[in-house]
Amino acid sequence: MQIRDIMKSPQTVRLHEYATKVRAQLREKERIVVVMKDHQFLGIITRKDVMLLTTTKSNLKARDIMSQPVLTVSPDEEIHAVGRKMIKKDVYSVPVMEGSHFLGIAHIDDIIQEVYHPSSEKVRDIMTHEVVSCSRTEDITKVWNVMEVHNFTGLPVVDDISTSHRKYQKLVGVVTRKDILRAGDIRPGGDRQRFTRPPAVEKVMTRTPHYVRPEDSVKVCVELFQKYGIGRLPVVKNGLELAGIVDREDVLKIYV
Repeated sequence: MQIRDIMKSPQTVRLHEYATKVRAQLREKERIVVVMKDHQFLGIITRKDVMLLTTTKSNLKARDIMSQPVLTVSPDEEIHAVGRKMIKKDVYSVPVMEGSHFLGIAHIDDIIQEVYHPSSEKVRDIMTHEVVSCSRTEDITKVWNVMEVHNFTGLPVVDDISTSHRKYQKLVGVVTRKDILRAGDIRPGGDRQRFTRPPAVEKVMTRTPHYVRPEDSVKVCVELFQKYGIGRLPVVKNGLELAGIVDREDVLKIYV
């Protein structure tokens, strides 16, 4: 199957569209928008890009926050090959181009849906055991910086539990880029190091996160990714003890 068979038409915006309007689109549903001028492809804007906005009164335009894709593909490329390229470049969406002509966007979720087939792998076989997490009391500034540096779409939120027998981290939520964007008064400051009004993570996080267990099949991950449009799943054991994390790339690696 070729990438042209699964690519989609994304939301597009004009070069001079206000960035705050683009931000509103990405806050709710869209994961990426394409900047066009006279049917010419100029760049993309992702949730990571719009996090640079510092105020709802900003006069920034789409042209000021758009970025150039680190990867583009041609429509006749085979989807397994595109999946491998996306893993290598650590991207979740890729523009499909025929020369200089923009055709559409291919998402990692759509590739996973096409290449997935029942297998014997369990979550324990593909999960990452060393998890970067945060506490509910941490400043959202620190969390955003971690997301930006590591290109994470979200982090598990944990409480440190200590008993007479052991210490462990209990999953109490997740915080994602989408969560931060939805909190309308929270934006990075101009130096990209501080938020204008930095709250604690617990003010922003999702308190009822989706998660999987080590013994679950990979199919469970695929179904949750597809149904809820999420990119990372905490792995828990013994109730809600954090044991690892699995993301879409971990799953895609099995099949491409």
